[in-house]
Amino acid sequence: MKYFGSLFFLFFALFCVIFGVQFRRGKWLEALSGNTFKDNRFSPEFAITQGKKTSNILFLASLFFLLLAIYLFYRV
Repeated sequence: MKYFGSLFFLFFALFCVIFGVQFRRGKWLEALSGNTFKDNRFSPEFAITQGKKTSNILFLASLFFLLLAIYLFYRV
């Protein structure tokens, strides 16, 4: 129970990295827009550029979660 916080934030860091990589590759873009029914309301080029921008944000979030997990690990 002592290291639960560190493991919790490491899980979220891994989650952000997985989603960031998939958005960068152009996969899972339906999850980005909330559209899982394959309705193409946006052009594919627009979706890919937004996926790349979102992946940058997710990589920064994963770095934040990783640093927070390391801080909690050594603080405890």
